[in-house]
Amino acid sequence: MKKAISLAAIALSSSVGLAATYQFNWTAGQNIVNNSAGTFDSITATYDSSTQRFVWDVVFSNQITQGYTLAVNNGPNPKGIAGELALIHFDASTSLNSPKVTVYAYNGQNVINSWSDGNANVNGNQTPDLIKSANDTSWINSATVTDAAGKRRFLLDVNVATINGHNPLYPGGAGDWTGVQFDQMIGLWFHTFKGLSTGYGSNGQLTGWNFNTQGWFDGSNIQTVQIVPLPAAAWTGLAGLACVGVIARKRRAANK
Repeated sequence: MKKAISLAAIALSSSVGLAATYQFNWTAGQNIVNNSAGTFDSITATYDSSTQRFVWDVVFSNQITQGYTLAVNNGPNPKGIAGELALIHFDASTSLNSPKVTVYAYNGQNVINSWSDGNANVNGNQTPDLIKSANDTSWINSATVTDAAGKRRFLLDVNVATINGHNPLYPGGAGDWTGVQFDQMIGLWFHTFKGLSTGYGSNGQLTGWNFNTQGWFDGSNIQTVQIVPLPAAAWTGLAGLACVGVIARKRRAANK
């Protein structure tokens, strides 16, 4: 049995070197937020660095939020970082049952205009860097808004591989495009909207993002939790080792 335990330890230690899933858990009161467009209740986010699956699950303790924009990275506040991050636009202004999701390269400005001005460092509006239009749902596993018990939940479950592999029209100074991902730390530029009114072109691109009230949660270098799941093959191997250990022990007992 000692041998089985030793091999199990080896299998576990070898899994540590594999790509991990990182989780961000937040509850009300942990950070300064602006609740003007919906009172933040909780956020649970995960990012799998192997599959590049990204989940953003936010609950508001009231039912007034109609949409949000979100940029994340692995530490600093995304605000002011141009040409490196994607900006997700989640729009439930028309129907909670049929939200629309678009993604643009974030131009780094502290305003919601990346959809209309791709490069704010140049005078006038430059061609926006559209990554995912509302017509493209191939990368979306789930995008839902549900009301229950006086609360409103926005759930976005997506594969961001193509976003993370995007070649930006206006690269940042360091040329370090990361898209949508985080690891041991998370930085977020998360804005919520009430009185939201939007428009879309024939190709699913945004033609308008107007609102009456805006809330926000801006954060930097917030600690996350690293989850390193043991691969299925390793669990199968450990089960087999356990069985071998039990059989060997029974045989020793029978021979006594």
